Amino acid sequence: MTQRLRQCPRCGTLTPAGECCGAVLQRAKPWRMTKQLVRNLHIFAMSRKGLDAETYRLQLERVGVTTSKDLRRDAYMALMRNLRALPDSPRWKPRGKGRAVA
Repeated sequence: MTQRLRQCPRCGTLTPAGECCGAVLQRAKPWRMTKQLVRNLHIFAMSRKGLDAETYRLQLERVGVTTSKDLRRDAYMALMRNLRALPDSPRWKPRGKGRAVA
């Protein structure tokens, strides 16, 4: 059985070791859309940006998915970039700003 060789990002050498030049060469856990990320995305899109369900679905289709659970990292980042470009809902008020202090 052969070991998988990993390339050091600093010196470029291939090594079967898990570490080289002080850099850890282990594979990172794959990124996935968690329930907390889905929840935060929905709150951001619907509360802060004021999107209705249909407009939210259109934004999802714009990045190539039909449901937020199917988002991959690059599509998630593209969706967030698109949502940030939209103006905030006039009904949305940031917490802690503009409130009277007792």
